[in-house]
Amino acid sequence: MDLSKSVQEAIDSSLKNWLQSHWPLGWIITNLWLSILLLLISIILFWGLLSALGRSVQQGWIWVLSSPIQLLRLAKPAGVLKKFRLPDREQKIEILMQQLTSNQQQQARLLAELTALVQSKNS
Repeated sequence: MDLSKSVQEAIDSSLKNWLQSHWPLGWIITNLWLSILLLLISIILFWGLLSALGRSVQQGWIWVLSSPIQLLRLAKPAGVLKKFRLPDREQKIEILMQQLTSNQQQQARLLAELTALVQSKNS
């Protein structure tokens, strides 16, 4: 009986020493429900951190992809893109007149060629 008591005391003392050196694990073992609650709170906080990180990465990509458009909007009033602006009414009229003139000249050439072909066939 004395031997079992001394073995029990040895085990108890070594367990106490281990729990004193590893006190967080001892606290978790002795307060199981509170430990589970803290674990759930930690998981929820970690999940929120991950979702916030994901949202910030998404916003970063949106900013990167939309920044050229924003730069163009800023550059347009400054006059940087004046060469890309649409022509005004007079310029449009001038362009249309040039196209009509070139079309008329091409039509005259085609008509002369057709007349020459018809006359050569008749002769």
